[in-house]
Amino acid sequence: MAEAGKRAFETLHCIACHNTPGTSEKDPQKISFSHVREKFAPGALNSFLRKPEEHYVWIRMPNFKLTADEAAQLAAFLELSADKPKSVRLQPTG
Repeated sequence: MAEAGKRAFETLHCIACHNTPGTSEKDPQKISFSHVREKFAPGALNSFLRKPEEHYVWIRMPNFKLTADEAAQLAAFLELSADKPKSVRLQPTG
């Protein structure tokens, strides 16, 4: 599934605005996916990719009109290459 997502990433020319996941590319002009697993709850990235404008009215990302399968594939690719979320240890309040 992630391989199909990688092809979608390339076909949609996501590289125009985003650093390529899983590479050492670090163009500060582009948006990184390294924290995508921290930013989106499980399953939420898929929903966002299908209709980004419904989540953020001001977003510049176009609605690519992805099918559910296409969004799931792209999300799988992005999540596979993203950093593992950091665990947060809460301190008890006294």
